[in-house]
Amino acid sequence: MSGLKALAKPAVVCAGILILDQITKIAVQQGMALHQSYPLLGEVVQLTYIRNPGAAFGITLGGRWFYLVLSVIACAVMIYYLFRLPPVERWGRYAVMSILGGAIGNLIDRAAYGAVTDFIDIGVGAYRWPVFNVADSAITIGIILLFTRLSAINRILNDEAPSG
Repeated sequence: MSGLKALAKPAVVCAGILILDQITKIAVQQGMALHQSYPLLGEVVQLTYIRNPGAAFGITLGGRWFYLVLSVIACAVMIYYLFRLPPVERWGRYAVMSILGGAIGNLIDRAAYGAVTDFIDIGVGAYRWPVFNVADSAITIGIILLFTRLSAINRILNDEAPSG
């Protein structure tokens, strides 16, 4: 399969993630007040509208421009890695495109608003996971898929290596 043809379906996944991410963020921004919560499944799953100027889990290491540049670099690294994958590495491409779709979604927020819109709030009582969004979910799933794939490849290579 040619390199560009191998990218077609993963590119659709990337675009779908980006579109879903942006639509959900716009819906939250237009339908909720900042810091407002709306229960979906009692207190376990809620929509809570927050703006995160930092990184994952609200970690703040620098200002707006730091995270904007970091997001651009992350996207560039994913694109570079995408074109380095052999055409037969189908799951690797899906993983990278998931990460890329999420990274672009959060990059759009950083460029437009200086912070990322987060709204998925999961937990019980005071024990809550940091609020996140569709892009964060896609990045996390992509990373898990990528590491799972790399671990499988590593096991295959180790099994094929001559013992000596």
